[in-house]
Amino acid sequence: MRNDATDLSLGLPSFKTGITEDDLRETAYEVLLACAGAAGGLIVPSKEKKKDKRSKLMRKLGRSRNENPLSQSQRAPGLVGLLETMRVQMEISEAMDIRTRQGLLNALAGKVGKRMDALLVPLELLCCISQTEFSDKKAYIRWQKRQLNMLEEGLLNFPAVGFGESGRKASEFRILLAKIEESEFLPPSTGELQRTECLRSLREIATPLAERPVRGDLTGEVCHWADGCHLNIRLYEKLLLSVFDMLDGGKLTESISGLGKLYALGNILDDFVYQRHGPDSYERVELGTYPFCEW
Repeated sequence: MRNDATDLSLGLPSFKTGITEDDLRETAYEVLLACAGAAGGLIVPSKEKKKDKRSKLMRKLGRSRNENPLSQSQRAPGLVGLLETMRVQMEISEAMDIRTRQGLLNALAGKVGKRMDALLVPLELLCCISQTEFSDKKAYIRWQKRQLNMLEEGLLNFPAVGFGESGRKASEFRILLAKIEESEFLPPSTGELQRTECLRSLREIATPLAERPVRGDLTGEVCHWADGCHLNIRLYEKLLLSVFDMLDGGKLTESISGLGKLYALGNILDDFVYQRHGPDSYERVELGTYPFCEW
């Protein structure tokens, strides 16, 4: 079997907004953090956290062949260590990690009884993260464009639930997305006012769209912003691929059964490993007897 992502390709149509593989990877990590927050495992690491000056590749090259590949992730226990492993595997910078964690925690503040995994993640991050938290304006504009594109793809282009009588609202939604993007090229005072007003209006439209009940859900219990089949599959694909270390012959980074704390996500990842590598795959990895050279 081939050791690449084409194995998971289902021939899905292209995204209308031009979302890239990097966009999907970064958004998948944001979803992962929201799931961790719902499990009570989201903390914001200190910005003074010591940085390892060696690159990931150099760490791999410097590791003994006989060293257990799991040992690198055993420095931090439980969900904290697991998220750090996933962050490295998904090539997410520490700056983005801290920014996203803080944004999600700020978004949840004051929302009594609301679960973090029921938040409209891209919208909440747009409202809670400002340009001052980025190294330069271009990086911020790229980040904002990704969030806007995810909202459009998830709620408008590939929704989990049909619009019904909400068709007119969908048109207004697209206009607001365009005006938010436009605001970055206006004079600062004018642009900030337009952005703030548009985000407020966007929330009024997006929240009812995302919380439309499906399969017996109660309004407010869930948030279907990424539940449409197309976007949902691609985000899960990024999470699935991240549990294999391509710099180490496709080995599992560690026993991912700990992801069971993240509810359905853990079950999906577990099923993926069992179906692809067999029910005793975790035991064989830990014993060092699993041949991952071919999939």
